[in-house]
Amino acid sequence: AEPDTDGSVAGQAAHTAPETDSEGDANVDTDPGAGGGRYPTRDRRAPERYHHTAYMDMVEGKPNERPRSLRAALAGKDGELWEKARVSEANSLIELRVYDIWDISQVPEGKKIIPTQALCDIRKDEKGKIVKYKVRLVVVGCRQIAGVDYDESQLHAPTALQASVRALLAYAAEHNLEVHQTDVAAAFLYGELQEDVFVRPPLEFAAPGKVWKLRKSLYGLKQAANRWHATLRDALTAKGFVASEVDPCMFMLIVNSQCVFVLIHVDDAMIVGVTNMVVQAKKLLGECFTIKDMGSAKYFLGLEITRSPGTLWIGQTKYCKEIISYYGMDDCNPIASPVVANSHLSREDGEPLAANVPYGELVGALLYLTSNTRPDLAYAVGVLSRFVAAPRTAHWLAAKRVLRYLAGTVDHGIAYGTSLGVECFCDADFGGDIDGRRSTSGMCIMVNGGAVVWRAKLQSVVATSTCEAEYISAAEATKEVLWITKFWAELTGKHQALTLCVDNQAAITLMNKHTAGVSGKTKHIDIAYHFVRHRVMVGDMRVRFVGTQFMVADVMTKGLAGPAHVQAAKGLGVCKRPT
Repeated sequence: AEPDTDGSVAGQAAHTAPETDSEGDANVDTDPGAGGGRYPTRDRRAPERYHHTAYMDMVEGKPNERPRSLRAALAGKDGELWEKARVSEANSLIELRVYDIWDISQVPEGKKIIPTQALCDIRKDEKGKIVKYKVRLVVVGCRQIAGVDYDESQLHAPTALQASVRALLAYAAEHNLEVHQTDVAAAFLYGELQEDVFVRPPLEFAAPGKVWKLRKSLYGLKQAANRWHATLRDALTAKGFVASEVDPCMFMLIVNSQCVFVLIHVDDAMIVGVTNMVVQAKKLLGECFTIKDMGSAKYFLGLEITRSPGTLWIGQTKYCKEIISYYGMDDCNPIASPVVANSHLSREDGEPLAANVPYGELVGALLYLTSNTRPDLAYAVGVLSRFVAAPRTAHWLAAKRVLRYLAGTVDHGIAYGTSLGVECFCDADFGGDIDGRRSTSGMCIMVNGGAVVWRAKLQSVVATSTCEAEYISAAEATKEVLWITKFWAELTGKHQALTLCVDNQAAITLMNKHTAGVSGKTKHIDIAYHFVRHRVMVGDMRVRFVGTQFMVADVMTKGLAGPAHVQAAKGLGVCKRPT
């Protein structure tokens, strides 16, 4: 197994540059743990400066660019820029008639006045360049009273699924469609309020002794997102758009057999279609709201988008670099795989971490990256997330190993090609979790050569055989297969049953025959997992066998050695950004 250390240059020198004798032959310990090499086993330790406590001192000392308050921002070196941002926000509130000004003495007795605050943000592009100083007036929504300031039925508002974004981009790559993006200015301010809500604005926005009675929603209100989505849906429906039944944030417009898709995540819209339909969609959006046309999509919801002939690539290079730099791994030695092959972490490995070590923070940052553009990290990060409640030193080293892998693949993402269709895979290990002896389910759905949906998840029950573990994995994967079937049918206008690829013949038999498993070693399987059998029997999907060497989801269930992991990542469509 490959040794796993903290990734420092000094700490890795012994591994990356083995000693050589006078004839140039490498002197490598054949079994370092047992001291079975040509030389005695050495106690290899990283320098003290790489210890997690010293490391935290370095990380915590890094400055934060965002001002803590609007008052501090206006008094700072960029005060003029922040003042322009404040005026812009104030003008938006006035133009959209968000509030009426009341004297505080006019507020009905017993009516709660909710405080507000002005938040400052610095917007950057995909290259890290500052493009905008933003001031946003927000309500302290935790002060609202249920049933008085908001209706509890108005707390939910949908956002676009990341899988929908990827599937739509894969569809655009296949048909060589235009992908544009727009931004709705001050989106939440369009939502009409149904309750009487009074707020106290900051002195930078109103005179002393004055309060606002809101006519429309402000950011921070519990019902703001719900009111904005309702306004958006009604406005687009009135213009002829039809909301998707699969993702309520995707809208379709068909004119003369030509279709354009508008996928909206809060106030960011991605528009996909042929050129004339994209132009028409922008025009209709502009008639409803004030929008900013950002042209061809290059940086959407944190995803960097690069088009090349026959390929559409998405990645998060900027975010990867920020993670590596923030956690002090700029000078680490890159490595070919995020997990030591055939290794298994336990909750008892190593010593407890100090409370100030940001293990949970690092795992959260990696989860965000994994769920967006890096399916090759799914298994490694999934394992790390099991120990967030009580992390230990071995888990911290494993997390830093992922950063080492990330350092060598910082410019990698998912590439979608043309006319490769939809492929679905699922796999499972058997009892890989040392602590609970549970198995890990892995699944992946490929569209036009790139992963669109993936998951590496510990199963909720202990499987008693590889057949049962694979069967449970297939049942979980079936939910995603049915989703992509319906979503792809909306995009293409054609509905067809998809095929789920499995590498266990016994599990396939259980799925194809309703009489299988009524006795013997599988009769105890919970009825919930027979969901996959039902869907196969009614024709909603099919299953077929593929050999392990062709199982794309294999990397979701176990750690692979360097060359095997690199090949598996290619199978997921993970590659370098095209030049």
